[in-house]
Amino acid sequence: MKPLLLTLTCLALAACVPPAGNDAQQRGTGADNAVEGANEAAAPAAEAEPAPQTAWRYAEKKDEMRGSTQRIAQVEATEPIRLPFPYGESAPVLNIRQDPKYGFDIFITANGQFLCRSWDDDTISVKFDGGAIRNWACADADGGSSDIVFIVRARPFLAELKKAKRMIVEAEMYEAGRVQMKFDVAGLDWK
Repeated sequence: MKPLLLTLTCLALAACVPPAGNDAQQRGTGADNAVEGANEAAAPAAEAEPAPQTAWRYAEKKDEMRGSTQRIAQVEATEPIRLPFPYGESAPVLNIRQDPKYGFDIFITANGQFLCRSWDDDTISVKFDGGAIRNWACADADGGSSDIVFIVRARPFLAELKKAKRMIVEAEMYEAGRVQMKFDVAGLDWK
């Protein structure tokens, strides 16, 4: 009986308050506001933190043969790179992969030919946020694909990646010289 009496009293008081223009129309009637106010007083409002903005995409793929799952996180470069004919414009993609067959690795793919050979001790240049430019050892694909470059020492690279918001990678590419690829890497969710 008391909750009903309280609700009726709130509704009667709210009906006496004149609307305050467009703002009141956007938020509802005075009665709606009175009920909302009573609910807010009963339970403290929890402020929701905004979700971090991220460009990362995540996927999982079941490996039926091994009875396990491949996980991958990908982020596309913020702008395309332009390579000479026959490649043209390409959108590089940074990939993080945990695979039952291949293990953990980080690699970049692009429509072009990376010139990073593990037997030559080649490196790519990497800059995380406003930090110093660092050289990271890189390797080509075991299968010979030239449109992919692997990061050597992927775990330390991942640790740096998780702290960064932005990353620039500069890699040697066939007939294009050193090409810079920019990635927004904030909000990476990888364990």
